[in-house]
Amino acid sequence: MPKENPATAAGHTPASAADRDRQLIARFRQGEETAFDELFRLYFEPIQDYLRQHTDDAQAAEDAAQVAFIHAYGALGSDDRDVHFQGWMRRIARNALVDVWRWSQRQKRAADAAELEDEDVSWQSLAIEHPSAGT
Repeated sequence: MPKENPATAAGHTPASAADRDRQLIARFRQGEETAFDELFRLYFEPIQDYLRQHTDDAQAAEDAAQVAFIHAYGALGSDDRDVHFQGWMRRIARNALVDVWRWSQRQKRAADAAELEDEDVSWQSLAIEHPSAGT
């Protein structure tokens, strides 16, 4: 016997979920903050899971999901376009994951540069320490 989809079992078809999301977005745009809280509650974990499929770094996936929802909060409040929330959030989240990765790479390079600056290393001392320096 095929496994029943929990969303379908609860009476939610993909169209009704999209309708629910549109209603929540409309309420949020009218100033009802709790409507965005509901979107967050519904989609944070699925978006985070989606990002985990694209990275082995669970912390980066969580950070990117948070950044994506912060971006969505601002964008939904200032834009009145009709959006398919889950697909739109996936695009925002994927871009946020790239941004988080870039930020972490810059942080790593900055830490490496600071470490090198902390060491009192000169080219002359490196040449003396290198085995081929005398040849």
